[in-house]
Amino acid sequence: MKTNKPILLSFCIVFLLVCISSCLPRRKDLEITPFHQKLSLTPVYAILIKFDECVPGRPLNETVWDNVSGPFWDVKESQQIGFTQHYKPQFFAIPPAILPAVAQSGIMLIDTRIVIPFGNIFSSVFKLAAQNTFVSSAICFDETCVNTSSAANILRVKIEKFFVWEAPLNHLNLYAKGKSIHSQNGKILKEYAFEKSLLAQRLGGVLSTHRKFMKEMNRLSNQFSADLVKEVLENGL
Repeated sequence: MKTNKPILLSFCIVFLLVCISSCLPRRKDLEITPFHQKLSLTPVYAILIKFDECVPGRPLNETVWDNVSGPFWDVKESQQIGFTQHYKPQFFAIPPAILPAVAQSGIMLIDTRIVIPFGNIFSSVFKLAAQNTFVSSAICFDETCVNTSSAANILRVKIEKFFVWEAPLNHLNLYAKGKSIHSQNGKILKEYAFEKSLLAQRLGGVLSTHRKFMKEMNRLSNQFSADLVKEVLENGL
């Protein structure tokens, strides 16, 4: 049997384009949700909030986490949220009609790198909460900023660990652990250790669009950060 070379060549080109496009990063601009939670404290003083580094020499608001390498510094990625999918070769051998059933069976045909700009989300939500709570507030990401401030009350916040992972399929999991130190005129008043998780949050179905997944990632990350900020402010001061 003779092979129709033009048809075979066309198939190969289409297959190659699909493979390439399937590995392209899926990103959307990060959106910060307004902070509307009610806090059980009514401070009347001004405060400076200092976020410690997770990546040495780099500010927290430019620090990003993924489920592959952990925290890393990336200014561009800190302004967006999303994922990158790497399709395994077996994926392309499955007829499209049965892909949903295969996906629901739990067979892993796609490796997904999830990218969460948690440093930017957490610090931005914290800033909004502080503006709603204190007489005045300022945000610092380095010691130079702290040293030039005349604020008597300083709240230092350190993210010690943050993890993001997918389990089960199409479900987002977030975990954060850290500590805060409240000082007044150089004297430590209170230290607080915090730990929070948000587990198995559904992002969408097998046939959901990439944009829906990223929109849910953005919403859940904001929700998680707001809950964490509320806990730190209510218990760390």
